[in-house]
Amino acid sequence: MEALRAVASMLLCVIVTSSWSACYKAGKPGEVDTDTASGTDSDSDSDGDSESDSGESTDTGTGTPHQGQHLRAIMGTGPDDIYAAGTCGLLLHFDGKEWTEIDLGADNTFNTVWAVAKENVLVGGAVYDECNSEGACGQGIIYRFDGMIWQRGFERTEDCSAIVSIWGASSDNIYAVGGYSSDSQSDISHFDGSSWSTLSSSGMDQVCYLGSGHRWSDIPQAIWGFASAEIYIYAEYCGADEIISTLYYFPHIFDKTCSIIDVASGYSHGRGIGSIWGSSPEDVFAVRDTGPAVYRYDGTAWSEMETGGAEELMSIWGLGPKDVYAVGLKGRIIHYDGDSWKSMKTGIAGDLRGVWGTKEAIYAVGDDNAKLPDEERSPAIYRYDGQSWTRVY
Repeated sequence: MEALRAVASMLLCVIVTSSWSACYKAGKPGEVDTDTASGTDSDSDSDGDSESDSGESTDTGTGTPHQGQHLRAIMGTGPDDIYAAGTCGLLLHFDGKEWTEIDLGADNTFNTVWAVAKENVLVGGAVYDECNSEGACGQGIIYRFDGMIWQRGFERTEDCSAIVSIWGASSDNIYAVGGYSSDSQSDISHFDGSSWSTLSSSGMDQVCYLGSGHRWSDIPQAIWGFASAEIYIYAEYCGADEIISTLYYFPHIFDKTCSIIDVASGYSHGRGIGSIWGSSPEDVFAVRDTGPAVYRYDGTAWSEMETGGAEELMSIWGLGPKDVYAVGLKGRIIHYDGDSWKSMKTGIAGDLRGVWGTKEAIYAVGDDNAKLPDEERSPAIYRYDGQSWTRVY
């Protein structure tokens, strides 16, 4: 039956695209559909190599595949269904045995992955004129995998509209945030299971405009939430002399009312908060790369946590309130056991930008050697089995 489904999918791909080159197989059949699905973004509510346990990585990245690229995000539905995404169209899938590549086009750079189920996986980022040309703002895009085919289900035509973070409570309740989408305003996009719509700034509480008189023109960088539509969004407003960093809390996103988390907001000269994760509404973590710092909400108040170390933190993920991991530059990985944060000896020399895991293993993604120029580094995936970190890609 699976073989018949694979053949049917490939035939469908050829019929739709009129080209075998647009079809691919990466552990499972798939199709690239570049047509935007109905309900596009509109202003409407209507809808491996083993690393040692200590010491420095010996990987150089020289002469390896995808040199000059790196991975930015990782997520899956389980130990045999994991996706890792990054620059220049790099998208990988792990089926429990091996990592295989998925070709959605080299002009895409992916910033985020969200896997709700095996038949509902989303990757978001932007389309650029050429690989690694991120200095020129790209147009935001999201691809969605339905278990059989990949299709471009969402896109923005404006420059500087890259999708940077996706979060979802279920297959019919998914949010995406990123750069400007219309009239120099940043919108929150929502997927209801069949189409995308925009929760615009129209009618939004004034405090949600940044709390200092600005329009809703700051750029969202991270989102996390809970099934009750309780949402956290971190955003930045780039002023003439400084960056204003704001962590918003929406008790119910569709009510368009919010408050500002003071402990994680203010003026900064870096990216600020790059990642938010929580096990429940009473247990939420956020990492800031300038500092660096970890903030936590314990159900009563937000506070800054002591982590030690100076390397910037880029991403956070946990299995529960007493089992949380944060990763950052120059191979930095820290772990929270419910009492304190502790640095892990990894032997990883590369910059890490994403982390995710299950009770079977924790994965971190980035590149292989932070000492090399960007163009000489290679993408890398590291796996922690409870004992040590090992490079698996």
